[in-house]
Amino acid sequence: ANGSKLALVANGDGAPIDTSSGTAGLSHWIPLTSLDALAAQPAARACRVAALTAVAWNGTIPVVGTECSQPGQAGIFASTGSGGWEATGPRIGSAVAQVLALHGDDGGLSALIETSSNSGSNLVAAWAGTRSAIWIQTAPLAVPAAGAVLSVVPLAERHVVVLLGDGQGNLLLRSADPVTRTWAPLPAPPGGTATVAPLADGTLSALSVSGSKLTSFDLTPGASTWTQTQTLEVPMMYGSSG
Repeated sequence: ANGSKLALVANGDGAPIDTSSGTAGLSHWIPLTSLDALAAQPAARACRVAALTAVAWNGTIPVVGTECSQPGQAGIFASTGSGGWEATGPRIGSAVAQVLALHGDDGGLSALIETSSNSGSNLVAAWAGTRSAIWIQTAPLAVPAAGAVLSVVPLAERHVVVLLGDGQGNLLLRSADPVTRTWAPLPAPPGGTATVAPLADGTLSALSVSGSKLTSFDLTPGASTWTQTQTLEVPMMYGSSG
């Protein structure tokens, strides 16, 4: 917002513990909160914050996503200024929730939330208006038992696209629609795809890695197949560094 950026800063073990706001030049950063500071907030008691996992702007308000160790609530907290935070996330049944991604735009805030219970893990996409704590959300999307979320990207009209691995070498691409509040399958990206990213015109770009070869593919809106757009050979140094 206003040219400022938000970032999660990791500790020596790689765990995100601090949230900072930086100016457009990224030369000056101001700490906003930390894991311990947020967990100590009265608004966070129902969540029992276990980790900081995502950040975004909702209008001009910094928002932090977390992993909760207490079931029932998605840990999304909005700054009230002067170090205060309020819980603004949706209720998530009786499962434990982790916010995997947050994205702010002119329409408000979108979130991807993973819920876990004895019956397995599910993904829920949720949307709130600017500076609003009223959420709409999709039905749960089951994550394959040995699967994992590989990447999450926002698309035009506030769609949320998720790339999943099913644990058996297959890739699944799903899109959440805020109007219908449903998940829809998209054409699976080529094998070896490591991540997908949005382009300005709504096209999805997939990056596939095989040895030293990096290949990009595009899926234009409404298309049923991916089109190869570029292949690069990336120089690699093999052998021992000792």
